[in-house]
Order: sequence, then C-alpha cells, then structure tokens
Amino acid sequence: QIVESMGPDWYLFLYSGLGMGIRTWDKAAEIVDMHPLQARSPGTGASPPQYAENALYARKWMVKLLLKFVVGEDMVFGAQSTTDKKSKALLREEFRSLVNSFLKKEAI
Repeated sequence: QIVESMGPDWYLFLYSGLGMGIRTWDKAAEIVDMHPLQARSPGTGASPPQYAENALYARKWMVKLLLKFVVGEDMVFGAQSTTDKKSKALLREEFRSLVNSFLKKEAI
C-alpha cells in the first residue's frame, strides 16, 4: 500500500539512497581499518559503529531487492522493471557497485 502510493520516483530514490549508504559505510569501514582504535579503558564503554557489518547487512537487502527487480516481481514496476529507463539505470549502477565491491574485497 505505502509503496504503491509513493510512486516510482520516490521508490527509485530510496533504492539509490540505500546504495549510497552502502558505499559510505564501506568507505567508513576502510578508514576505521586503516586507523585502528587505541585500547580503551573499561570505564568508557563507547565504541564506534561496525560500519562493515552495516554495509554487509544493507548489501544483503539490496541483493534481495535487486533480484526481485530482475525477475519482474518488483512491487512498483512489476514486469516492466527491466525495460523502464530509470529502473534500468538503477539496476546497472547498483550491480556495478556490488561487483566492484566484491572484486575489491577479493583482491585484499
């Protein structure tokens, strides 16, 4: 209901926002890995978020959503998800991002 009422432009905007969030979390995880935290005293109790875990969890959801897009089971576009110009651009960008991320992580 909610998805159908928001329209395709907002729907694609949310998809692309999730993709940008994943790339941001990946970059943050790289920065944290390059500069490990010093040992903290037990009283502080504060630790930074686990950016790599956030990116992995979001990527898991992105893959599920993209697979629905590809097979035509998407809630907004349905069978037209692979023929619509905007959705094709989103699919291309997000698949490229996923493959690049995989190749980068496998090269390490």
